[in-house]
Amino acid sequence: MKALIGLLVFCISLGAFAGEEHQHTPVKVTPEFENMKGLVGTWEGKANMTGKDEPVTVTYELTSGGTALVEKLNPGTPMEMVTIYANSGKTVNATHYCAMGNQPQMTLKQSKGNTFTFEMDGTKGIANKKEMHMHAVTLSLEGNKLKQEWTDYKDGKKGGTHNFDLTKKM
Repeated sequence: MKALIGLLVFCISLGAFAGEEHQHTPVKVTPEFENMKGLVGTWEGKANMTGKDEPVTVTYELTSGGTALVEKLNPGTPMEMVTIYANSGKTVNATHYCAMGNQPQMTLKQSKGNTFTFEMDGTKGIANKKEMHMHAVTLSLEGNKLKQEWTDYKDGKKGGTHNFDLTKKM
């Protein structure tokens, strides 16, 4: 009987705990990351990834209490790629989960208004500096228009740039 009462008390306390909303102190983010929140939504347009313009969809959503922004390139397709932009102390970092199988890590190098330039510093997320990878990205947000310029590296040198011209749909 004592065991049954103990189990009942435990279950009731679990139910009470699960029903409570846990309030956390809002985390302060950098002004740059606060500006990047304007990317939230669905964007459509053209991208030059293979030498010709192709239709592209990019989505952005906030997560982790508003401290991370998830970008999905061509969501739901076999070539879906994800980049996570995260507030990190006094800067913003980005990790690009590439279809090439690597995860280059970039840091915000420059921010001017609603233009954000991220670049790799070192080789975090790639096997070595000669591995082909996305090395930098610049995001330029102007109203409902977004331009992305991705820069790839191969054999330790700048390869090409891939431009995206997008319009916000939602």
